[in-house]
Amino acid sequence: MSIEILCEDLIESAQQNDKVLFVDDDPILRKSMTRVIKMHGYNVDNAKDTYSALELCKKNNYSLIITDYDMPINNGLALLKSLKKMKYPCPVFLYSSHCMLSEEVAKEMGFAGYCSKTEIMDIMDVIKGNY
Repeated sequence: MSIEILCEDLIESAQQNDKVLFVDDDPILRKSMTRVIKMHGYNVDNAKDTYSALELCKKNNYSLIITDYDMPINNGLALLKSLKKMKYPCPVFLYSSHCMLSEEVAKEMGFAGYCSKTEIMDIMDVIKGNY
């Protein structure tokens, strides 16, 4: 499935004033996801790492954060822990291709849910709010 179709479905039921933060160290994926979501009139920011994501969270109110697990310096779990310390009020979903992760493991770690990079339909459900 193309990234354009993925994002169309992901944002279909989102409110136009909702803001999503997409965190991934892969510049191609980050740029593609951001561009497509913006093309549909929705607000989206992106960050390349945990530090950048936290800086954006200090300045913005996001309705949803989707973060990769494996990133340089700190991982998605470090981001989640920092957001919890800040009492940041939005669900954080783990988005990864790491084979040892699953919905159950992600929830045990404290994430609102898990999206596999290999299962694009999971990502669509997250943005739609079917978590």
